[in-house]
Amino acid sequence: MPGPVLYGSAIDTACLLWERRCERRAACRYYDNTRFRQRYLGLQLFFEVGAFLCFGAVYVILGRQEREASQARETKAEPEKEKLAGNSVKSPESKV
Repeated sequence: MPGPVLYGSAIDTACLLWERRCERRAACRYYDNTRFRQRYLGLQLFFEVGAFLCFGAVYVILGRQEREASQARETKAEPEKEKLAGNSVKSPESKV
């Protein structure tokens, strides 16, 4: 649902006195300021906490993927290091 529709619905719940036109509810004439504030800020807090949780989940998932990738690079590089180190080490029998 689009944000303006959600905020409009939340704000409408704070109405105390509705204007009537043609036997139907029209615009709000008087709002309960406390309820209006609570609904508006509560909805804002809900969206911000949701965004923070999504950011945290992405951060954790990407951190795990990065660690796994770096471990894979390290294990792939270790045999090459051993080969290079094995060729440079002199054996006790060598006279050079």
